[in-house]
Amino acid sequence: MAKPSGGPGFPRTIRTRRLTLRPFRLSDVDAVLGYESDGAYAEFLGLPPTYRRSDAERSVASRLLCDWTRSAMWAVDLCDDAIGHVGMTLYAGHGRIDLYYGLAPAHWGKGFMTEAVRAAIDAAFTSHPDVNRIQADANPENSASLRVMEKAGMTPEGVLRQYVVIGHTATDQVMCSILRREWEVARKT
Repeated sequence: MAKPSGGPGFPRTIRTRRLTLRPFRLSDVDAVLGYESDGAYAEFLGLPPTYRRSDAERSVASRLLCDWTRSAMWAVDLCDDAIGHVGMTLYAGHGRIDLYYGLAPAHWGKGFMTEAVRAAIDAAFTSHPDVNRIQADANPENSASLRVMEKAGMTPEGVLRQYVVIGHTATDQVMCSILRREWEVARKT
C-alpha cells in the first residue's frame, strides 16, 4: 500500500514501490513540456496542436497553486524526473472525488500509471473518510486509460455522450468509478 505524508486534506507526498507522487516544482517545466507536447500524449486531451514552453510554464504554475484541502496535483516522479501527473478534485458536499491523470508516452505499458492511480485512490479514501466515490472518465478509444482504471479497481458505468469537446468536436467519454465499500473489500484481499 502507498505511504502518504502531509497535513490536512490530501497528502502532499505519496511513496509507492517505484514512484513518488509529490507536488510539482518549477524545475518540472521541461519534463512537462516534453510529454505534453508529444502528439501521442495529447491525442485524447485536446491540448493545443503547437504546445509551447509558455503552455508548460502555465500548466506547472497552475499545479503549484493547488489548494491541497480541496484538490491535489501530484507529479509522478521516477528517479527525480516528472514523468506524468495524477490529480484529484474533492466535491465534499457530494462525497465525490474526480480523478485525472497523464503519463509521458516513453513510460507507457510499464504499470507506472496504474501504480500511481492506485496510490492516489488509497490516499484519497484514507485522508477523506466522508468520500464515498472516486470517478474518472476516458475516451472510449483510449483503451490504455480504461485499462488503468480497471486495474485500479474502478468499474465502467456507462458512456457520457458528447461530454468533452476536443478540437471543436464533442466526444464521448466512458465514466468509471470505485466506491468506498469496493475499495475496502479490495484492501482486505
